[in-house]
Amino acid sequence: MKSRELQANVSELLADVAGGQAVIVERYNQPIAALVPIKDFHLLQAGKQRRGMKRIALSNISGGETKTTLTLNLAAWYARQGLRVGVIDLDPQASLTKFLGLHLDPDSPAWTAEATVLGVLMGRGGMPEPIRIFDFDLWPANELLGDATARLMQGTGFTRLREATQDLSYDVLLLDTMPGMGPLLIASLAAADDILVPVNSVKGLQNLEPLAQMITAARSWSPDLSVCMFIPSGLQANLNYHKLVVQALGTYSDLAPVGPRVREANRLIGLQSLQHRPAVLIEPRNGFSEDIGELAVQVASLVGLPLGHAVAP
Repeated sequence: MKSRELQANVSELLADVAGGQAVIVERYNQPIAALVPIKDFHLLQAGKQRRGMKRIALSNISGGETKTTLTLNLAAWYARQGLRVGVIDLDPQASLTKFLGLHLDPDSPAWTAEATVLGVLMGRGGMPEPIRIFDFDLWPANELLGDATARLMQGTGFTRLREATQDLSYDVLLLDTMPGMGPLLIASLAAADDILVPVNSVKGLQNLEPLAQMITAARSWSPDLSVCMFIPSGLQANLNYHKLVVQALGTYSDLAPVGPRVREANRLIGLQSLQHRPAVLIEPRNGFSEDIGELAVQVASLVGLPLGHAVAP
């Protein structure tokens, strides 16, 4: 596109860009500018890569939005790429910990308060020794983690988890947050630098506003905290209801890019629960696992996480 033609064709060009096409503007046969889709713009902005460990929270006020499934499988996928991966289960319901079968042994450290980050949140010390599983490190959760709420409600301790994780030697630290609102969620978000927001229902969309309130509160301790991607997750491409969810989610693309759709995989997620293994390790060639790989690569690009030559697990 020649620069002199830009004004006369601006409506058509914007339509092309909205459809996902980039337009190069030239002057004297030399490229001088580009019109790019907003999704590509966000990726370009992410090119200003931050050094050090990437702390990423997965969060939505609604339950059942696939936060835990995505956290677990992103962790396993990144670990298979050779990255140093840490995961913190910050939900007292401990869904991620239970997915991995750590609750089955009554003598498992996952049952103890000492294995969780409760002590950190209560100001009793640093990060405990994690549990090594599937090539990543896990700090488990159990119902005792909920005891942190009373202390946090006193207005203290919101920076403790952020400070305790500051010097951990991981490439990426994933935080699986609790559903609902409250001080434990704020402290969890305050420990992160970026947030992934999975959405698979109208309820998940409706709760984006209260999540924004929690993010605003957490910025008192993590000023640069922001949503880096919305993720349409657990959706079927051929269901009208799911199509409407994806369409509605697209209206938020001016706030953060909408990531690739992660398809519904009830059978495989059922196997994950039965075998206590991440789905991407059970069936690495499954469409769901491929979706996780595509998502992982896009997230890595957004937050500046070097992957090298990523390959499927």
